[in-house]
Amino acid sequence: MGIVGVLALAAGWMIWRDRSTPGPTTTLLASPTTTAESPTTTQLVTTTAEGSTTSTTTEEQRLAEVVQILTDLWFGWFDAIYRKDPDALWEVVANQNYHATGVEAMDTVVFTTGP
Repeated sequence: MGIVGVLALAAGWMIWRDRSTPGPTTTLLASPTTTAESPTTTQLVTTTAEGSTTSTTTEEQRLAEVVQILTDLWFGWFDAIYRKDPDALWEVVANQNYHATGVEAMDTVVFTTGP
């Protein structure tokens, strides 16, 4: 449940974070059609300590970013367990329960190769 919970939490966070920005809608067609469409672009506004920045990305770029974030979390989880590093585990978990589960896995999970 540990990594599944981390992935679900990360996906939920990404959905929650983007819920104020209406996304593209999908319509199912009764019969298949072929059309050529340009990629949908979304305007993202990021607020940092220095102020706001705006960038325009396509759906494909945003999906690639989300996949990369989840991949980093996934491999970060297993890498911390593989190295038996409880401090590194904090980089990829959101709360004490997930951290405790990861620390417990350090004593029980056996790797044949590194992640």
